[in-house]
Amino acid sequence: IVTICSREKATSADDLPAYLRYTSQRIQNVREIADKEKLPFYIFSGKYGLVESKEITPYYDHLLSDKEIPDMIQFVKTQVQLLDINEIDFYAKARRGDWIPYYEVMETLADQGVYTMNVIPLE
Repeated sequence: IVTICSREKATSADDLPAYLRYTSQRIQNVREIADKEKLPFYIFSGKYGLVESKEITPYYDHLLSDKEIPDMIQFVKTQVQLLDINEIDFYAKARRGDWIPYYEVMETLADQGVYTMNVIPLE
């Protein structure tokens, strides 16, 4: 299960598990779904790619930009292959605004056959 990172973050200088770093209610809700379904949960960071929810994460503020998409595609592809991920449930808001670059990465990899992807719409 994957959703993207959020602007809302704990600003503590201490490193925190990703699920505590990102304070968005959306992320907490998707984490609960993953826990209930006993599936791994990843947060797609514009800086670090796929971050496992318990992975220790420093504070940062970075939104994935259009010019970073090609490099991020390669980075996430490598991560997915190393993690042996072959299916992703992508919990996502509408494909607009800040979400577009993240969709571009996820959809490109799905189109390349790196994994199958189900988009689960969020309001």
